Amino acid sequence: MKKLKSLTILTLSVLLMTTFSCENEPLDPDYNFEIDSEIDGNTFGDGSGPPGGPSTGDYWPMAVNNVWTYDYTVDSEVQDPYEMEIDANVNYQGNSVFRYLQFMPTTTATDGAEFEGVDLTTYSRKNGGDYIMTIGDLQADYLGGMFTLNQNGYSIIVLKDYEEVGATWVSTAQTTTSFTALDPTLPELPEVITNLEYNFEIAEKGVSVEVNGVTYNDVIKVEMLLNSYSPEFPSQVITAESELYYALDVGIIKSVSITNDEADGVESVSVLELNTYSLN
Repeated sequence: MKKLKSLTILTLSVLLMTTFSCENEPLDPDYNFEIDSEIDGNTFGDGSGPPGGPSTGDYWPMAVNNVWTYDYTVDSEVQDPYEMEIDANVNYQGNSVFRYLQFMPTTTATDGAEFEGVDLTTYSRKNGGDYIMTIGDLQADYLGGMFTLNQNGYSIIVLKDYEEVGATWVSTAQTTTSFTALDPTLPELPEVITNLEYNFEIAEKGVSVEVNGVTYNDVIKVEMLLNSYSPEFPSQVITAESELYYALDVGIIKSVSITNDEADGVESVSVLELNTYSLN
């Protein structure tokens, strides 16, 4: 299996599990994964309900033309600087959201690209003190362009600025991936169902963090654990752990992500550290 070296944390497990399933046998298309979206009395894990609480500040400023530039390393290897930019305010699935020209690093491979021509849009919005990230429907070329891969998107709450240290929440989602052969003589590939479970915790709040020689005050540190799995292949679990640091009136100043492919015994560490930013 290909080791995908650089992926947005929200799509990494989905693509790897897709590869697992296609290299083995079809998943049961009738398997029904119960989405447990309600996480307290009035808040939903996908951000579709009312906010869980009022905002205590702006820990992720959202405006058109906001740009954050990061120093970027993967497995201690320095990469080109990475730029995250909001390019538009649009309506998506009935919500006013901010669209990213680039969000977090997307697919490259260490031994030849398994997924090419990835078409994926990321959105974010704020509802009270809830910060909601939406991964749009994904399309990519698969197996050297022999197939087109399509996958449904989903939303999760990634930050609750009103919560105190130790607060936790869970978001679950299920994606369905389908394949369209570009050559009618190719065999059909079955749909792949992937289950995602995100566990979040407020690890620190109101702390000072130094990044690239700059001290940012009033920072919230969020720890996230993502498990991606299929009921047909219980040993083929992809996990991803992340630490995200949000600074008041600045946004994400640092991200540390560890991805573990349990089946292949491969672990990869990526780090993003804010270098410059411009907010409107």
